[in-house]
Amino acid sequence: MRRRLFWLEHSMLEDGQQVTAQGPIVSGSAGAAGPESAIDSVADSTTHTNEHEVNMVLSLVRHLIRHGVYRPNDIAVLTPYLGQLRKIRKSLASFTEVVLSDLDEEELQREDEDENDDMNARPRPSIAKSTLLKAVRLATVDNFQGEEAKVVIISLVRSNFMRKPGFVGQPNRANVLLSRAQHGMYIIGNPETFAGSRIWQNVINILDEEGNIGPSFELCCPRHPDTVLSATMPDDFVVVSPEAGCDQICGKELPFCGVSCPSEKACQICTTDEIKNMRADLLDMMKYGDVDLDLQPCIFTPCTHVFTAKSLDSLMGVSAHYELGPVSGMPVALKANSVPFSISAAQSCPDCGGSLHSLARYGRITRRARLDESTKQLVVQSEKTFYELIDAVQETQTNLLDTRQDASLGEDDIVLLGNGGGRLKLLKHLKSTRRYYELAEIRTQAREFLVKASTDELPFDRVYNMAENGRRKRVSRPDPVNGSMFDGIVMQTRGELLASALVLRCDVIAMTDLVSVWSNDKTASLYINLAADRRACEALIELAKSTNHPVYEAEAHILWATFTALES
Repeated sequence: MRRRLFWLEHSMLEDGQQVTAQGPIVSGSAGAAGPESAIDSVADSTTHTNEHEVNMVLSLVRHLIRHGVYRPNDIAVLTPYLGQLRKIRKSLASFTEVVLSDLDEEELQREDEDENDDMNARPRPSIAKSTLLKAVRLATVDNFQGEEAKVVIISLVRSNFMRKPGFVGQPNRANVLLSRAQHGMYIIGNPETFAGSRIWQNVINILDEEGNIGPSFELCCPRHPDTVLSATMPDDFVVVSPEAGCDQICGKELPFCGVSCPSEKACQICTTDEIKNMRADLLDMMKYGDVDLDLQPCIFTPCTHVFTAKSLDSLMGVSAHYELGPVSGMPVALKANSVPFSISAAQSCPDCGGSLHSLARYGRITRRARLDESTKQLVVQSEKTFYELIDAVQETQTNLLDTRQDASLGEDDIVLLGNGGGRLKLLKHLKSTRRYYELAEIRTQAREFLVKASTDELPFDRVYNMAENGRRKRVSRPDPVNGSMFDGIVMQTRGELLASALVLRCDVIAMTDLVSVWSNDKTASLYINLAADRRACEALIELAKSTNHPVYEAEAHILWATFTALES
């Protein structure tokens, strides 16, 4: 970015407004009363959104991160409205991790409390509180007071016919928005909408005097700083600066081999006697100083030891992953696709046990071992989480059985539709009893466990998906071995089965207890529809069949029959 402070002006209307031949129209229930009343009648901070600004924020964040100067955690995106925050969060999640403040997270959860959580949907978690070094901060203006960021991007949202900025025009809100940046600040908004506010008019005048307001961001290529690059629309970033630079040829000469030259200590002539006397060949124990480098190239490890390439290749099992030349014995082509858990352990330096992960020559092998290890850790963690949750479920079920005779549902009629998550939320907040509060909390944890344990979230499959996306973008450069290195390989673990069955068990326990308590009292009427649960059981049956787990298939059939009996 050429400027550290800039207001990108635009005239794109906020969502819900459009222009027709008859004049401006405001969509929604308030539209019949005219644009002005429609705008003024909305008092909450969740209503207003602006799709154009959402897309522009995504493009700007992507550009800044790809430039490499600022990390994701150096960037904060601020917006006045919770609805805009929700849209920006969804958009940014497709590119990077996003972290919300606790207050914003709670407000979003309160809004989502009545929404259905589809049993078969397995959303990928994009909001994280633990990966702060890799996460862009996202917050509403009211919940960012007292905090700062190196780069602040502001989405003002409001852009309407009546030129009303809403509560964003208040001085205290404007002060918070404009005082959070340490290095740079970029405002995206319609200045005409905010010109009626005295404080914003002063801001516009100050920026205009220095040329820091305009219809286009001025970008700067680090290799060609004199090249003029402008981005007016979100898609312009991809066109004029696809990789945070311009599309001109660099022109800088680099070593022809593309690899950084080693230090002088690697030279057989200039190096010390200590390095010359290092054992380089693991087979005939030849010293480095005696090796003919033209016939036997050597590799210096990150831990400063040296070995002939042939010796280290043999240790790393290169022949199992690459086709070797009949004369040179060096890798000439890839072998068949790499199979999960095909490497027993990650190999290390034979002299000191140091890591060889940074050696590009063995990247395919070492990364396979690291992927396998990550997957093993996830499987172990899934098993541990499952047994902790199942113990809690059994304890809760016992408590429900022990207190069933004295329980009462009150006199209010109970109607339960939709899936188990929605029903338990209703039961959790029954005024007459807090009987199902603990079970609802456990089910929520089980749903989170299901998301983490789903096949799509395994480290192996996440890398597979990224590799596939990269391969599709390189249509003219196909991979050498049948497309991608993971073709035809599917990771199968029972974590997803465990989690799915656990969620359904919570639903069965809740409905069984509810029907039993109601049968003892029958003070109020009860209507339940468990069609969604039966569909979830059918999905579990198919999953168990496809992964060859007959025990869970049988359990799903039993759960399906139980739901049917409860409904009849």
